[in-house]
Amino acid sequence: MSPFAPWSLLITAVAIAIAWALTWQFQRMGRQQVGLGRLATSLCVGVWLWLITALMASLIGFFPNPTRFGPDDLPGFLLFGTLMTLPVIGFLLGMARSDQFRRLIGAIPTHWLVGLQVYRLAGVIFLVFLADGQVPTWWGVSTGSADLLVGVMALPLAWGLAHNTGWVHPAAIGWNLLGLADFAHAIGYVFLAFFGAISADPAPVLIGLHPLALLALFQVPLAIIIHGLLLSRLVGLPPRRIISPTAPTVSKLQTLFRLLLGVILIIAGLAHLTWAREEFLAQVPAWLPLDGDLVVLLSGLVELLLGTALIGLPRYRIVLGWTVAAFFVAIFPGNIAQYQTGSDAFGLNSDAARAIRLLFQPLLVAWALWATGAWQAWRDRQRG
Repeated sequence: MSPFAPWSLLITAVAIAIAWALTWQFQRMGRQQVGLGRLATSLCVGVWLWLITALMASLIGFFPNPTRFGPDDLPGFLLFGTLMTLPVIGFLLGMARSDQFRRLIGAIPTHWLVGLQVYRLAGVIFLVFLADGQVPTWWGVSTGSADLLVGVMALPLAWGLAHNTGWVHPAAIGWNLLGLADFAHAIGYVFLAFFGAISADPAPVLIGLHPLALLALFQVPLAIIIHGLLLSRLVGLPPRRIISPTAPTVSKLQTLFRLLLGVILIIAGLAHLTWAREEFLAQVPAWLPLDGDLVVLLSGLVELLLGTALIGLPRYRIVLGWTVAAFFVAIFPGNIAQYQTGSDAFGLNSDAARAIRLLFQPLLVAWALWATGAWQAWRDRQRG
């Protein structure tokens, strides 16, 4: 689609309007909150740089073929995913590490954040593209319909929150969960379609081309941030409690090993998705009632997320430690299956080698719990 087509111009105009709204709100909070003027100005600059970067990347595009993914699209896909994820990671880091950032964000009225999401009405573009046969049927219907529903509900819910009406609290929680489920479905569908785990004709390639790419790189991460923030308020948990639970002090050696484990998980995740995909299939148990390639892809995605979190969210390390340990336990049946079937992969071409590999899994569990301080935190709670 031409960048000057009506729908492209509309999506671009909506993104600019959102940036102006955020700029106005940040400046307003900076004037009202003592000592936050400079931070407010920095956030305004950051929003516009984010928008400009997203717009330029969208206009350039990530995939050359508008109807199907090709074997050479992986670098573009990884760049696309990185640019989608960075704003969310940046927000979490700000909430975890800066009292001033938490103060400024916490001062923004809840009803204003809800009302801002009226921009989700722009999701009607998915239905427009569906009518033209440019996106997969199920993806277009579900994503477009959910976006419209979230956008239509935004202003009534904002009014209810502003006036403290009795019905609005549970409705707002459900509305936020619907918004997040919409994104999980839309993003998951693209991911599975790209790696061939599901059949889609046409493939959802337009998500990497303007104007849908602008939606994905600017409006979607912003909505995910807002939904997460609103849920933390609505369930009564302050953001710092969620991002930064009380944790025991860890040594420099533990920190080093936490970062190393994060790097290893990221590399393993990339290997699942790319160069070692076939070899990881040897570790998928035959009794698992799922497509083996899908299991490999999902495992790789989880490893990428956990590895990135271990490196970028140190204040959340206790929950992450238990989560990573649970993940290592969950994938252990794959190592057992490789030993039982005698499958050759990763140089494990003998029963002895495969048996020795089994012994490393408990060590990985212990590594995750020790390096993050999770085990020490549990022992401290047991002592009272």
